[in-house]
Amino acid sequence: MATVSKTERRSAPPWKSAAIGLFCAAVIIIVFVASRSSDVEQTVAVPTGPHIYGGNSPPPDVDPVFEKVWQTAIARGPREGAIPIVSGPLADIDYDGYRKIIFDPDKQFWKGDDLGWILDLFHAGYIFKEPVRVWQVLSDSVADSAAAPAIGSGDPTVEANAERQPEIKPIAFDPDLFWYLDDVVKRDQIPEQFGYAGIRLNSIFQGEESYREVASFLGATYFRALGSDHIYGSSARGLAIDTASNMPEQFPSFREYWVERPKPDAERVRAWALLDSAGITGAYRFDIYPGDTTRLDVTARLKARHQIGKLCIAPITSMFMWGDGTPPPSGDSRPEVHDADGLLCWSESGEWLWRPLRCPSTTTRSVFEFDGLRGFGLLQRDQSYDNYRDDEALYHRRYSIWVEPKQSLGRGRVELLEIESPGEWIDNIAAFWVPERPILADDVIDLKYDLLFCSGNPPAFSGGRVLSSSVTYNAKQDVAKVMLTFGGGGLDDSARDRDFDVLVTPKDRLIAGPLVRRAEDGTIVAVFDLQAGTELSGEARACLVSGKDFLSETWSYRCQP
Repeated sequence: MATVSKTERRSAPPWKSAAIGLFCAAVIIIVFVASRSSDVEQTVAVPTGPHIYGGNSPPPDVDPVFEKVWQTAIARGPREGAIPIVSGPLADIDYDGYRKIIFDPDKQFWKGDDLGWILDLFHAGYIFKEPVRVWQVLSDSVADSAAAPAIGSGDPTVEANAERQPEIKPIAFDPDLFWYLDDVVKRDQIPEQFGYAGIRLNSIFQGEESYREVASFLGATYFRALGSDHIYGSSARGLAIDTASNMPEQFPSFREYWVERPKPDAERVRAWALLDSAGITGAYRFDIYPGDTTRLDVTARLKARHQIGKLCIAPITSMFMWGDGTPPPSGDSRPEVHDADGLLCWSESGEWLWRPLRCPSTTTRSVFEFDGLRGFGLLQRDQSYDNYRDDEALYHRRYSIWVEPKQSLGRGRVELLEIESPGEWIDNIAAFWVPERPILADDVIDLKYDLLFCSGNPPAFSGGRVLSSSVTYNAKQDVAKVMLTFGGGGLDDSARDRDFDVLVTPKDRLIAGPLVRRAEDGTIVAVFDLQAGTELSGEARACLVSGKDFLSETWSYRCQP
């Protein structure tokens, strides 16, 4: 149970600037303690096992490459062995100049080998100033086990496989792999010691004949993936440290990548990454399964170099400007502009919590505490073109990112950052999981979770939901007028004479209502007034009920202008 201007937009880079790392010193903090009555909680089977191990504990299921990456990581110091940061002309080029550096499509790795996968690489420069090394894994000896014993465990089969090390070859930087249009950069301006900015994996989606991008890893620990009908929007990160805290934020980086050459027609491709920062190091493995929903199975083992007060696990960044009750600015005819419209959390007890996003006038941090978590994510629920009417940005095709742990996370919190923003070319939303206990020096952290890049709700979602919410403020009276529309989960087909009510908490915020009615289309509409104002703390919550039955997710909102 839980306890507690168009021109600028068109010229914006595909990997938007992140305002997240420039977090304001003045932060408004909202804490939400998730709870529901025990007599109506759903019973959910929860995976068991700790997520933080001592230094002598066995690692998670590993393969020889994962073990190699892990041993390399813990043997190095911060930035040890890293390629020098880019300077000079490559660092000074702008976005338009960077776009003129193109990977030669005739030189893509595995092209013509009929494997169902193609690899190409990003050039370092522009804002991507930390080059990385890339390796290709060629051997078939890489284990494809879901739960293999650890190397060093004494298991004779594992030890025998460990001796048969995979064949790994470096993909050394080669300027001949790129086109430099209009001589944007001259060959003699490229440092002798150089690398790439990241990797891109392409495949053929089911029912299609041509290769398309599936996933890319580019910049710090940022990465993204696409389902078959998606275009890029929100981003995932490997890890963040001390984000929105009283300590300087650390940005861990993936220093090296290993990519396995897949077998013909393999359903997935595997990649590994070495993470490094002043405070933590470790190994990541990504198994990438493309589809209508593209899934990344993430396995990581990390070691803290010093005490970390706030470890931010599975961070997601996104953008929200207006929509879902927030009107557009004068002169812009688009009803909504966002890559995600809400935060969804799934507690260990089975409760679903929905928090619509805002573009605040002041940066805020909202905290949602849980005894355990089954999943969380930043969703783009609204998939209707008519609600965006943008033929260029195509916001109705942006995906949701859903994090689903394969282990018990224990007590902790989901934090939501909402940052004031000048425009849609900047990410101003972030969400991540923070364990309750701080991470001590030499702690080893094992993580295993799925990342789903899906349309709308995650596959596991069920029950009624808030189809739309509108919050209108009366500043003179400090009143928020709320209208919620509930639907889905059988609500539209439920008995017409059934009595519905909306449970609003905290009760002392409720000024008028709720008035609940069934609309002609079968949805349930609730209207109520809440006390609002900049001096109020906490979030108001509402859930559709009938008697003792909870019929919908819990809507949560910060009632401040």
